[in-house]
Amino acid sequence: MPTHVMVRSGLALDWNENDAGTGAPTVMDEDLYTNDVDVSGCDTFSVTFKHTTGTSPVGTIKLQTKNEDGTGYLDVPDSEVSVPISGLTHRWNVTNDGHRLVRLYYTFTSGTAVASASVNARRNA
Repeated sequence: MPTHVMVRSGLALDWNENDAGTGAPTVMDEDLYTNDVDVSGCDTFSVTFKHTTGTSPVGTIKLQTKNEDGTGYLDVPDSEVSVPISGLTHRWNVTNDGHRLVRLYYTFTSGTAVASASVNARRNA
């Protein structure tokens, strides 16, 4: 039976409008994306998105990955989730099949909210 080794545990993701390395929540009042997280060498990973406060945010959030070949980001099939008016916490659990980098992408429609995101990843040793 394989041993699970944590390589990333609750790593806070930065949003493109925040200072790198802060992992601070951000206001969802425009299209946003998180920083890239390297998940190469990880057998599984999960990404968690949470929004709590705000005034009726409306939009969609989806998981995107970039593969080893270095081409642009691709949407993970069936990963898009509607962001409702009330609070949302959503987790994507992914079996890694060659993804190198992962990020979240929020498409703004209307309203505002405060959002945060984190990633957990593990590998079989």
